[in-house]
Amino acid sequence: MRNQSTISPATEGPRFCARRAVCCVLCYSVLYAGTSSLVGQEPKSKSEPLAKCDLQVLSAANQGAPMERRASQRIAKPLANYQRARGIDWRVPKTVDADNANVRCLLMCPGGPFVIDVNIYIDDQPFRKKREQTILQAQETANARQKAAKEDAQSDNEQRSEDTLDDGAEADDSAEDGDEEIEPTESKTDKEEVGSSPPQIERLVRYIANQPDPVTSGEARWLLSQWTPGPVLLELRDGFAAERTSLAPIWTVLDGDVDGELAENEISEAEVLLMSADTNGDESIDVKELIQFVPKEAKNTLRSRGPLRLLVTLGDHTDWDDLHWDLSDYYALDGTSEGLPASSSLIEQLDTNNNGKWDDAETQRLSEVAPHLAISVRLGGRETGLSVDAATPEIKTLNPEFHATDNAVVISLGQCHLELAAAQQEQNGQSTTDQVGIGAVLDGYPIMRMLDQNNDRKLSMREIKSINACLSAFDEDKDGRVTSSELAIPVRMNITLGPHVDRMLATPAPPIFIPFSESEEDQPEAPRWFVTMDINKDGDLSRSEFLGTRDQFRELDANGDGLLSAKEAAQFNPEGD
Repeated sequence: MRNQSTISPATEGPRFCARRAVCCVLCYSVLYAGTSSLVGQEPKSKSEPLAKCDLQVLSAANQGAPMERRASQRIAKPLANYQRARGIDWRVPKTVDADNANVRCLLMCPGGPFVIDVNIYIDDQPFRKKREQTILQAQETANARQKAAKEDAQSDNEQRSEDTLDDGAEADDSAEDGDEEIEPTESKTDKEEVGSSPPQIERLVRYIANQPDPVTSGEARWLLSQWTPGPVLLELRDGFAAERTSLAPIWTVLDGDVDGELAENEISEAEVLLMSADTNGDESIDVKELIQFVPKEAKNTLRSRGPLRLLVTLGDHTDWDDLHWDLSDYYALDGTSEGLPASSSLIEQLDTNNNGKWDDAETQRLSEVAPHLAISVRLGGRETGLSVDAATPEIKTLNPEFHATDNAVVISLGQCHLELAAAQQEQNGQSTTDQVGIGAVLDGYPIMRMLDQNNDRKLSMREIKSINACLSAFDEDKDGRVTSSELAIPVRMNITLGPHVDRMLATPAPPIFIPFSESEEDQPEAPRWFVTMDINKDGDLSRSEFLGTRDQFRELDANGDGLLSAKEAAQFNPEGD
């Protein structure tokens, strides 16, 4: 038996520090090129979302292994990464509200859990409706076939009676006509087109038609889940890609004494240490160089900061006692601190007995409280995309920032950066599937995502030089040190049309730049001589790349940062172009 536990707003475990990261509340005022900021802005109208993005398109090139394999592989392998009831069977609801597009989720993020309502539509209808319509159509088709079969049987009986009366006459006629071939007759059901429906739907129709008793919608729903395969809502399994939570090569390079924090001397030497990781001398550092530079004895020293159960859907299927235990265990409530930043108000809403605690019996009220975030995802139809429609006042106390790129929305929420995205396969017209995949992972590279301003998965000289400003932004209490608990961890939550969410989350995504200081003004077009000298194509000229004199370099380097930008180069254009 698990011990009963309570969650109090005044307690939190040592795994997390509930202090809000300064980088998330002070400095994210301007986005880099290609993104837009909605900081502090309220929707102009009820219909205008806080942030929105387009769907990502999954082509054959990024959908993983080919599907032309034997049937067992086509079914088992793609769905092995999705949650099953007791690890054996699909969790299929007995009753379904076809007009309900909502999936209520609990996202167990660093710093506190968030209740998120996700409204999902397929072909402009609530996502559950398509399969319910399929079941209804199968039942109607099966009933029509049963009725037709009975009519055929009755017609055959009547015909046999007439044939019995005419046996003598027909025998004489056949003797006179010889051995003339008689064409067999076809019933109405035999004349129906075979294969006009998908095989699993045709199988369901035949199953229902051949049962002596009516088949309920719940039974048909379960059968389709076995034959399709899978239910309408596919949930990513617990612990998927959990090993990525400790991927932080920059942190490991800087934390030389492996004590879980960066001291003042380690921060001051950060730029030099990163520069030394440039093993090929191209004045840039990619992920491979960083990982190779990390000493073997120091690898995987950053403690995992994620639970096995990261995203939990809430409903009639939820084991509330088990969920309460997971919450208590994950947030390690034997410690003391300021409290969970996202949960203090949540605890007040759940505390029905007014004892100041979140008791295990009150966990079920998570299905009733107002969600922290409301999201809409539209798949397969004419209008597609993802939008963040609303946020509660509790979220606003964290000073959230909504950053929208073409195909993702990033929300800075205290100790986590929540990256939202949705995707579907290339298609024309309406979708051919009625399934939705949903899941979340804790991604790695927390500092890399802050530094990599152009999302090319490598650090240029200018980006490396911004390491001190980045670490200062993490140092929320301004004590000159940065602890691992002060890092803002990236959390990716994805929704897909069909069972593809595991493929989207299988590997770390390219960083989505979250600014920690004001970006410079848009750079002018670089002169031709500048582009020619920029060997590593990082948009800056180092002293080793610049072919002029040292004095010319110093004269052009207006801010004295050791790099020439396009803006600085535009001041000197001897070729006049």
